[in-house]
Amino acid sequence: MDVAKALGIIAVVIGHASAQHGTFYQVLYWWHMPLFFMIGGFFIRPQVGWRAYRHFIWRRLMPLYLQYLAVGALITLIDFGLQPGAWSVLWQGFEKLFYGGTLLNGSLSVFWYLTVYLLAVAAAVALISFVKWAWLRWGIALTLFGLGLTYDNAQSLFGFTLPWDADVALGAIRYVYVGYQLFDWVKGHLNCWWLIGLIFSQVLFFTWAQAQHKMHFILYMKSHQIAGPTLLSSTELALLLPVIFSIGIFVIAHWLAATPLLPVLRFIGQHTLVVMYWHKLIFTILKQFSWNAPVLLIGCGLLLPLLLAWCQQHVRQWWQRDAWLWWPFGQHRYAGKVVMKSVHEH
Repeated sequence: MDVAKALGIIAVVIGHASAQHGTFYQVLYWWHMPLFFMIGGFFIRPQVGWRAYRHFIWRRLMPLYLQYLAVGALITLIDFGLQPGAWSVLWQGFEKLFYGGTLLNGSLSVFWYLTVYLLAVAAAVALISFVKWAWLRWGIALTLFGLGLTYDNAQSLFGFTLPWDADVALGAIRYVYVGYQLFDWVKGHLNCWWLIGLIFSQVLFFTWAQAQHKMHFILYMKSHQIAGPTLLSSTELALLLPVIFSIGIFVIAHWLAATPLLPVLRFIGQHTLVVMYWHKLIFTILKQFSWNAPVLLIGCGLLLPLLLAWCQQHVRQWWQRDAWLWWPFGQHRYAGKVVMKSVHEH
């Protein structure tokens, strides 16, 4: 899955760096964010009882939210340093970070993904944990998905945007649940040539139809822009296309895993969240110097966060290897293990 995640984050960076919003751009948005929600569904499991479910929320999802707040606050401070203003502007930035969703723009514009991901995964885990019948799970997931398509956006419906883009999570729950259901099936059919032919024929057909204006389907999840007035309805296209294209990405990832590109793609895939968090800030900095070339933005938007991840990885290893250097600041967390080992040995 690391290779598929790498392809997804590369598509995200390319999409954000694109100056033109034509067919290529629109097709990227059909699948790159749904792909991450589907991959999230691959790794969820039912929780037995409310206590286990609360433990899952606290141990698996809460650390991601705390990371979201910490990294978001740091980027907000850096943004403020790059474009100084009144202190009220900084506090407004922190308020927007807590509220999340469509209020986040500029260097934080991609942060909507994590809050929607947390809501969608929490809801999907509740669905598979407490609803025992598969048909009812599908019914709930599809109903929530359809409900999310019955209005233009939260601003038009309520007069204000919802915290964390909670209305977008209605659609994301379905993608997470599809990922949960398809995991074993996808693994077992990555070498099924008739299925591969069927998937890629549909990928080529819908891409051709979009390019030739036989249809005009857009899927911008953050802003809740979903439209497809021709060929098929927007609901049908939003149900089908992200899944079809994501399966195609899994097949391509399976092929790439057998090439010399595997180590590079695996490293990218293991650090997608770092790239997700930091690439828009890098764009902001580069654009201050009028360095707007898409190739430069894409290269720096990928390489610099990955360099940060590499440095972080090596600092962590150094910390664990040379923990004795930190004894003046208190007992290291590994010291107890060493002591206990020596006690048992003697």
